[in-house]
Amino acid sequence: MIHFLLTHPSQSKTSAYKLCKLKVHQLTTNCDYVISLKNPRESLRNLGANLHPLSYKWIQTFLTWLTGMPYKGEEITNNSRFYYLASSIAKLGVGVTASAWLWHELTKIIVLQVVPYLVIVGAARDLLPSIAHMCIHCKFTGNRKTDHFISDCITTLLFLQDSEGYFVDHIKKHHNINMFATPEDPDAALLLRLGFHPGLSKEAYWQKLYQTMISPSFHWFFLKRRFLSNYVTATLQRRIMALAWLIIIVTIVIQTNSFSTFIVSWVIPLTFCYHISALCQYCSEHLFFATSGSKSLGRFCGEALPKASFRECPQAWIGWLFRMIFYHLPVRIAVLPGTLPEHDFHHKYPSDSNWMNGKYSRQREIDAGVQGYVDIWGLHNALDYVFEHLSNTPAIFKD
Repeated sequence: MIHFLLTHPSQSKTSAYKLCKLKVHQLTTNCDYVISLKNPRESLRNLGANLHPLSYKWIQTFLTWLTGMPYKGEEITNNSRFYYLASSIAKLGVGVTASAWLWHELTKIIVLQVVPYLVIVGAARDLLPSIAHMCIHCKFTGNRKTDHFISDCITTLLFLQDSEGYFVDHIKKHHNINMFATPEDPDAALLLRLGFHPGLSKEAYWQKLYQTMISPSFHWFFLKRRFLSNYVTATLQRRIMALAWLIIIVTIVIQTNSFSTFIVSWVIPLTFCYHISALCQYCSEHLFFATSGSKSLGRFCGEALPKASFRECPQAWIGWLFRMIFYHLPVRIAVLPGTLPEHDFHHKYPSDSNWMNGKYSRQREIDAGVQGYVDIWGLHNALDYVFEHLSNTPAIFKD
């Protein structure tokens, strides 16, 4: 098992973490990744070990959620699919309500919407790539019509791709062994359409990512595709659902005179912010255009505990806590929510009916000695890893 640990672009390629002049890793590598046989999750296993067993279990359960990975031998915390659906809808409601209250009752400063926006985007990304996604695989209730109806309800609510179009793109193409990660794969085709062509420098991909995030043409492209899939290419039933939902929204906004609140608390987070989250997820998910080996990655949030004790080096612990709260936590909430960290396990077992506990199943395989998984810690490392791969891929694919 290879783990790619969190590093910073400005760090030397021959050394990594230094805590209070204590050399933690001694490395010689030709890439920007810190390669280690140690799993950062096992380091986090020590956190709270001296507390009451119940407190320790709560801490570790939270860390398993935050990182997306259980520690070796951790007892499974079973989550039902209906709990998954209900909690995601609840998070969406809480996020929208908090945003609306903050905007309408407290302040008009948009920057203070950061926390509600994280919750809204995270809930929406959980509803699509986790729940609607498994409905498309017919692994939510097991009944195709019911699952597709649930998916249509979710995608209508969020103004996203209809279930039939999603089924064609995802099941018939993305999961087609002859199309997966090729230019015919809709996900790969999207990256090509956005300009992430193989053969560029890694720096060019990073620049392209930042430019795309704020590009009006990118957001317009995404919005146009969403409009077409809701009102043009969808089935008649799905188009009626989308039109009915639009009428309901317009009626509520007019009756409550809440246009600005609607824009701030619904439109902005579920369009521009959602698009940016999806972009980062797409760009870090697979090794597109690879011709051999594993094409899917395990992406995890967090980093190992500092080697030194808090008394020996408090700044190391403060820095660790700062990064966990203000970097890894937002990423886990809004970019890699739900089952996305263990998405490589899904590609290995797309018909797994216990998908909501996939991180435990994945870890059981690793504990049993199954090879082939690649764990990348830190979203920016996952992006950098994919960009490194793309830069080393022959520039033979065109739009």
